[in-house]
Amino acid sequence: MTEYDLHAVIAKHRQASGRKTELGINETQKIATRVFQAVNRYKLGLGGRPRFKSAKRGLRSTEGKTNKTGLKFNIEKSVLSWCKHDYRVIINPKDDYIRRAFLKEDGSQGFKTIKYCRLVRKTIKGKNRFYLQVVLEGYAPVKHIYASTEERLSIDPGPQTIAVFSELWAGKIKVAPRARVDEKRIRSLQRSMDRSLRENNPDCYESNGVFKKGIELIRTKSYEKRVQCLNEFHRKASATRRCEHGQLINLLLSVAGEIRIEKNSWKAFQRGHFGKSLGKSGISGFIEQLKSKAASAGLKVVEVKPYKLKLSQYDPYTETYEKKALNERWHQLGKSSEWIQRDVMSALLLQCADIENDKHIPTEVIKTLEGAKQLLRDAGYVI
Repeated sequence: MTEYDLHAVIAKHRQASGRKTELGINETQKIATRVFQAVNRYKLGLGGRPRFKSAKRGLRSTEGKTNKTGLKFNIEKSVLSWCKHDYRVIINPKDDYIRRAFLKEDGSQGFKTIKYCRLVRKTIKGKNRFYLQVVLEGYAPVKHIYASTEERLSIDPGPQTIAVFSELWAGKIKVAPRARVDEKRIRSLQRSMDRSLRENNPDCYESNGVFKKGIELIRTKSYEKRVQCLNEFHRKASATRRCEHGQLINLLLSVAGEIRIEKNSWKAFQRGHFGKSLGKSGISGFIEQLKSKAASAGLKVVEVKPYKLKLSQYDPYTETYEKKALNERWHQLGKSSEWIQRDVMSALLLQCADIENDKHIPTEVIKTLEGAKQLLRDAGYVI
């Protein structure tokens, strides 16, 4: 089975649906491409099992192949044309970035060529809102000024926080401090939803309260309102998390153009005791976004495997390795009476390590630590 085999199949579905005039061939072929990619990722073990999207759930987005047929956007008129219908697109006139993105890069009159458009549906406060995404030729305008690749910063990531160290900055930062949901309110809402289902579907449950498979549930209007309320809680938290990720990434890339980060298996963390913490912070998505944004800006993010360096175990003063329990958050500096925060020490060791040969440079670590000790002491990371 190839991608083009699915294109032929979906063309027959489009013909038989009776909605040929409402569905463009380019948009339906893009849907077939997404189906093929989902199945292919599942076959290669790179993604989960694809799920069937019913007509009730609908699609969250649809896109075309060109700006000549199907989804067509006219920049000058701010009008989206699709299947013989025109829709007014609202563009914020105060958004200077959008204006610069549409204009040609050489400063000449006119707009950039539009490659294709994507229509995205979002449910906000129980109502569907539609947003237009436009893919243009060339490069996006510069929005942030980043540091050069000569500046280096190291990160030791955790479930909810990251420890950073550079010549200008050191400390611990929460990844998404404001992306929180009211857990008590959500539990109460979920119990209310469960009571509603059991009350209106008594024949769908066994005598011991277990749900019978294969039976369609009756969902009342009040139940649907609770579902919308629950979705809104998670949507707000997700939007806040995404915004805070972008702000923190811009801050890190403005400090250093080369970022070293310890590579962790977040799947293993999920199977452990950190499932909720990872869900709240979205640390895995944060790292992926950091790598993507750094690559688009011509900067470097180097992931370092922890198996050889053993950052949390190494002591540069004695040049020995000592395993620590999870609750041991402080590291003793040699035989002295001084202690340093464990995660900050790991970031410092990563900053000074020879990652090409996977070894530590103890003299460099001690020199850097002694120079930054007063700063770390004032911040409470050395006691």
